[in-house]
Amino acid sequence: IIMKLLLDEIHLNLTNEWILMPLLDQQDLGIQLEYAWRQVQKHQEEEEEEEGGNVLFLGMDCPELPLEEIQASFFRTLTATMCPADDGMLCIPTLSEEADQTKRFFENIAWSHSLTALSQLKVLSDYNIPCKLGRLMHDIDEPKDVKAMAQRIVLANDDDDNNNGPITTMALEKSSCPSIPMQTASCPYTIQALEQLGVLKRKKKSDDDDNDDEKNMSWRLGETINKVE
Repeated sequence: IIMKLLLDEIHLNLTNEWILMPLLDQQDLGIQLEYAWRQVQKHQEEEEEEEGGNVLFLGMDCPELPLEEIQASFFRTLTATMCPADDGMLCIPTLSEEADQTKRFFENIAWSHSLTALSQLKVLSDYNIPCKLGRLMHDIDEPKDVKAMAQRIVLANDDDDNNNGPITTMALEKSSCPSIPMQTASCPYTIQALEQLGVLKRKKKSDDDDNDDEKNMSWRLGETINKVE
């Protein structure tokens, strides 16, 4: 109840479809993920849900998660799916309702390592579990990752200007699910934070236009971008 009140206070508008579960007090991320996965399975069984559905894990260190990849992960029928990150880690690890609950899918994973994705694939391979790989992701672990993200936002912004697209749409790799419309958007709160830090700044697309409307603004790198080490 306390957590729900706190989230309501920051206007997240939780509904009854959201269920908050306590995080296991354990430093090993694999143990935390396995515990969370089993808790969701247990809840689905207690609620006698006809279709358990896939279980997705979303990290807060990846504000550029493509929305179509998240959507696709809900409907993929393979036992396991994930998206590799450009630093060797992984994003959106997903287990389907068919996954064997007796298996330790997140055991012996090299977390926060350049071999994280590879070690996860190794565990799945040891269990003879096929895994679908989605698009390449970009997570934020180091200050240099913030600088790279800002540069991607500006680059995508320039591409969108040429195509008359929305300024927050990220031009990342081609989706592995072409049947799902491209809806990749960078987190608006992340962009707002980058603007407040001076890493990004708004600029009128045309100096001759006095219109301050959002559609007439574009993103450029701010003065503090070179201070990000």
